[in-house]
Amino acid sequence: MVKVLAFLAAIALGAAVFSGCGGGGNSDSSLNMSGNGTLSYSDMSFNSGQYVDLLSVTAKRDGYLVVEMNRAASGSLSDPAVRVVYGRCTTPDAYNMSFNENGYLARDDDSGDGLNARAVFYVSRNQVFTVAFTSYASSDTGNYSWRIYESDSSAMVRSLDQDPTEKKLPVPVAPDGELIAE
Repeated sequence: MVKVLAFLAAIALGAAVFSGCGGGGNSDSSLNMSGNGTLSYSDMSFNSGQYVDLLSVTAKRDGYLVVEMNRAASGSLSDPAVRVVYGRCTTPDAYNMSFNENGYLARDDDSGDGLNARAVFYVSRNQVFTVAFTSYASSDTGNYSWRIYESDSSAMVRSLDQDPTEKKLPVPVAPDGELIAE
């Protein structure tokens, strides 16, 4: 019942919809969101066995966004991972259909500090996307924190002849310029 009420409150606010266990967070006009979560045995899971919390968000303006998922200080996941697709997805099946249709906007496993995840991608105003907070390994459970924020610079993204005004996706790279691959 609490999960349903939180879901309805998120829809009423129009900022984001969090599906799965342990979600939550806040937002403002600049799309600066953060929260804590828990991947557990009672969560939804992908066919590959990774538990997942899904967060659907509407971009407030054109620009680069950063999604970070970090291990918590205690009871944490061993290896957090994030994946981002187009559209609003509330189940792993809907997420997989969006991925199969459009591919990833971004994905990352280890570009943050240590084993933490950090994905950078370009969005257009009013574009809806869904972040999957998950783990690299199947059956991995534990606590994590997450953050989504705007980036004023595309310094972390190499475009490879992709112009964001043409709605082509940038290729995320690590701060040292290496291509991020899963």
